[in-house]
Amino acid sequence: MNLQRASKTSGEYVGAGASGGATPVRVLALTKSTGGIALYHQALVAGFPTDRFAVHTLCLSDGADAYAATLRNLGGTAEVVGMARYRIDPLGDFRVMRSAMAAARRMGAQVIICHGSKPGFIGRAVGWWLGIETIYCQASMPFLSRIQGRKSSVYGLLERLAGLTRATIVCLSDGARAETVAHGIARAANLRVIKSGIDTGRFRATGQKAQIRRDLGLDAHRPVLGWIGRYEPQKAPEVFIAAAALAMRHRPDVQIVLAGDGRCKEQMVQQLADLGIAGQVCLLPWQADPVRLMQAIDVFALSSRWEGLPLILLETMAAGCVPVCTAVDGCAEVIRNGKDGFLVPPDNPSAMADAVLEALRDPQCLGRLSAAARTRVVTNFDASRMLAEWQALVLERAGVAQPQRHGKAAP
Repeated sequence: MNLQRASKTSGEYVGAGASGGATPVRVLALTKSTGGIALYHQALVAGFPTDRFAVHTLCLSDGADAYAATLRNLGGTAEVVGMARYRIDPLGDFRVMRSAMAAARRMGAQVIICHGSKPGFIGRAVGWWLGIETIYCQASMPFLSRIQGRKSSVYGLLERLAGLTRATIVCLSDGARAETVAHGIARAANLRVIKSGIDTGRFRATGQKAQIRRDLGLDAHRPVLGWIGRYEPQKAPEVFIAAAALAMRHRPDVQIVLAGDGRCKEQMVQQLADLGIAGQVCLLPWQADPVRLMQAIDVFALSSRWEGLPLILLETMAAGCVPVCTAVDGCAEVIRNGKDGFLVPPDNPSAMADAVLEALRDPQCLGRLSAAARTRVVTNFDASRMLAEWQALVLERAGVAQPQRHGKAAP
C-alpha cells in the first residue's frame, strides 16, 4: 500500500518516530462515510500536515466509495470496507475487524483513530489485540436510554467492554465527558475533551444573500428559515416541519428551505402535503458543500434529539445564521440562550416556532444575533484549535516528541 502523499508542511518538525527518525506518524482510521462523523474525520485528514502524519482510512457503510475518493484528493489514502451502519451484524462486523487488523499490520500503524460507536468498538478491539494505541472519538452516547431506548443497555455493555482496553476517548463536550464517567463507561483519566471546530474563514457571510436567494427561486427580501441535514429519526425533521408550519401562521412571509436526504424523506414529503405547506417549501437535495446555501438563510433550526457537537451548527453560525437549536448535548455548550441564538427543548415544535418568531421579530434583533453567533464561533470554535489539540494527542499516544518551532516566542 502506497502511503506517500502530497506534502502539507507546517513548519519545522523536531521529533523521533518509533524508529528514531523524523518520519510521519502512521495513523489508521475507521469511520462511517456520511454525515457529521465523516465530515469531522475529513477535517482531520485535511488539517493534519503530511510531513508529520500519514493517515490511512477504512471507509465504512454507505457512501464509502465517494468518501474514499474525497480523502484521497485531500492527500490521504483510503480503502472501502462494507459495514452495516444501523444494525449489529456479527459476521459483517467480524469482517471489518479482520480488514482493520490487516491494514494495521500492513502499514505498521502507530495509532488507531475510530469515529462512531460501531467503528469505535471495532477499532478499540483491534488496538487492544495488536497492542496499538487507540483513540475513540465519541460522536454520541448510545449507552443513554434517551438516545437508544431499550438498546442502550446493550450499547452500554459493549461500551464498558471497550472501555476495558483503556483506549483514549475523545469527548466532544464537557457534558459528554461527565455522562461517560457517571455511567461507568471509562475511567476519567482516559477521557479528553476536544470540542469541534470549523474553518471560520470559509463559512462567513459574503454579501451575496439576495442573489443566492434569487438563484434558489426565493424572494430576496423575505426572511428565510432553513434546515440542513440527514432525514433520520435522530435529526427529527418532522419536528422542524411542524414548527415551521406554526411559525408561518404568524409570519406568512417566512420562506422555508429544507436540504438533505435520508430514510425519513417520504414521510416528510407527506407531512408537508398534510400541513398544506408543500408549495411554500423549497426542498433541496443533500448538499455536499452547503456553504453557498447557508448564505441564503436568516434563521437555522436544528431539531435533533441528540448530538455530539454538530459541525453544521457551528458552520451556520459562522455564516451569520441565527441558530434555534434543541438544548441537547454539545449544542447547549455552544449557544448562550438569547445572546447568540436560542435553545429549545427537543420534540417541542411550539417552543421552536416561538424562538424562530422571536429571532425574526425585527431586523435589528436579527442582525444583533447574527453578529453574536459568528463572534461566538470565531472566538471559541475555530478549526485551528481543534486540530492543534488532536495533533498533540496523536503525537502523545504515538510516543513522539511534540513539534518545536524556532524563533522568537510570541508575547
